[in-house]
Amino acid sequence: MLWRASHNAIPTLCNLQRRNVVQVTLYSRCKLGDEDIIHALWSCPCLFAVWSKDDELIKLLRYKFLQFSDLLGMDFSMRNCIDLNLLVICFWLIWTKRNLDRLGEAFVDLCRIRTKVMTLLHEFQTALPPQNWVQALVPRVVRWIPPISPSLKINFDGATFNEIGIAGIYRCCSS
Repeated sequence: MLWRASHNAIPTLCNLQRRNVVQVTLYSRCKLGDEDIIHALWSCPCLFAVWSKDDELIKLLRYKFLQFSDLLGMDFSMRNCIDLNLLVICFWLIWTKRNLDRLGEAFVDLCRIRTKVMTLLHEFQTALPPQNWVQALVPRVVRWIPPISPSLKINFDGATFNEIGIAGIYRCCSS
């Protein structure tokens, strides 16, 4: 979902209008702007309840991102201050809520999305097996050792030359 959003490939009303599927692009949740990816997942005033519990995200709301990929770039550059896992799950739940609202199905309220995200993230993290830290491997120089006799190592390389209509094979043997 994140990849699709960053490539403007989510079926927002603006994207559907470009494909002549819908005529109206006004976001039904707030009726204050067109439903593009940035508005639907980030800047809609109705989403303030989701972002208001994080000081760093509140600071980011001051920026006017034109593309979702710009927002993601800023988020990734601030990965020391922002929990990216939490943010990604928030985006996913916001989009899921948008879709279920359009279908008239019940889902968690926007003001409770953050709590739902924390629950899902905790469940995921506790389900992960404990990580065993692998010691850093010291790079070593790889030396070629010839095969033990009577074995023979043969390498082949081939090339085609379309402009002059020929092909060639190079063979190298070592013993």
